[in-house]
Amino acid sequence: MKTVFIIMALVFGAYICWVIGMTIYSRATAEKRKEQEEREKAREAAERPFREKAFFDGCVQAGILSYGCMNDRLSDTAKTAIEIAKKCRLISANSDRTTQNLHMLRDVFYAQSETEEGKQAIMEKHRENDKAEWEKWSSCSDLPPEAKLQTMLHNWEQELLGMTSPQLIRPAKTSDGMVQAGMASGVGGAIPALVSLSHTAERNAQIEEYNQGIETMNLLATEATLMKESTLARVREAAKRYTGKKIARMTKEEVLALLEFKETKVTVYNSETGTLQVETAVKLSKWLEIDGVKYFVDGSLVAEIYKGKEKIGEAVMVFPVYGLRNFSNSRQVFPHERKDNKDHFVYLKGLCLFCKEASREEVNKYQVKIVPGKYLWAMEELTPFEQNQVGTAI
Repeated sequence: MKTVFIIMALVFGAYICWVIGMTIYSRATAEKRKEQEEREKAREAAERPFREKAFFDGCVQAGILSYGCMNDRLSDTAKTAIEIAKKCRLISANSDRTTQNLHMLRDVFYAQSETEEGKQAIMEKHRENDKAEWEKWSSCSDLPPEAKLQTMLHNWEQELLGMTSPQLIRPAKTSDGMVQAGMASGVGGAIPALVSLSHTAERNAQIEEYNQGIETMNLLATEATLMKESTLARVREAAKRYTGKKIARMTKEEVLALLEFKETKVTVYNSETGTLQVETAVKLSKWLEIDGVKYFVDGSLVAEIYKGKEKIGEAVMVFPVYGLRNFSNSRQVFPHERKDNKDHFVYLKGLCLFCKEASREEVNKYQVKIVPGKYLWAMEELTPFEQNQVGTAI
């Protein structure tokens, strides 16, 4: 009995020691965990400004220049901002709280954009975007006769070559209803066979409807491919046919005197940078023919912008790839937008970069004087035979 009592005392003592040890261990673990959490919070707090700065810089590089761009949670801009925030570890990679996240990100972006460094970064991106657009619109303005046309045709060819041809989609196959019904009949008899036959017919009808849509899509894809190949062949043929064409012995001022303008206007392209946009419509005021040979006008124009008597800037406007012709100019192509112009007008536009005097309130009062660009000339037109060769090139 005494032995049993001793054993029970030992067991109880061991239990007490274990409880005390576990209590000490739990407290130590909790304190360690708390210290670790505090260190983690301190690290997060220390890294937070750098992550916010990285997020802001990423947004600016991606072209997000205003926190208002993130208002629509379904927009591509908002999705881009979310992805940037995840890469910067500003939000969890698995977070799906889009609305709350966007609200927080807008606040972060706004706070960063109000700093001097943030304002400068946004302005630099605005200027970079304007400069890129200006370079696209004024491309080839400094090229002499023939070089401008050949360069534009080459650029057009490269753009066509860079376009991926649409892939044809393989139609789905229908099932043989009798085979399926026969298998069902062998397993369960006539009723399962009839049910199987009905299901197969319904499924085949759906497949046929799907295949009709596929057939239409494949037809459109084939037409697009043929159109691309045809246009590419015509561009290459035009480059050969225009080589060595005569340039009329006319000064830039004499060529400019042949032009008629309408709808010339100035608008603010980017109020942040003061960049202005000039648009005008131009056509030949009379049929251009020299010694029985037809000519067309090509090159560039400069729109000088005046505020009263003070010149505040200028914009370069380049004629489209095939210049300005006697006949219909409806085929305005690379790099200009297509526009209906049954009255033979060609629509030109150009940018005046970083105009300090730009003002939305006064832009309607600005006057525009159009003068010749660096090069403005009249070039010999293709003969009817050559035009036919270009139009039928394959």
